[in-house]
Amino acid sequence: MRKVQQKPDQESIAAGPLGGDADHGEWAVAKIEAALAEAKAHPERRIPEDEVWKMLGLEP
Repeated sequence: MRKVQQKPDQESIAAGPLGGDADHGEWAVAKIEAALAEAKAHPERRIPEDEVWKMLGLEP
């Protein structure tokens, strides 16, 4: 069973997970957007969700 987390506020997102500044948050967003674009361009490289859970040592 997956846990539902509360959505963080915009300031927390901008600060980033390591407590950085807004530039770090913008950098993180750019990296995520690039990764999503890459995933859409090459769907054959997608790792199945159950494999990701196993890699993390968690159960789906």
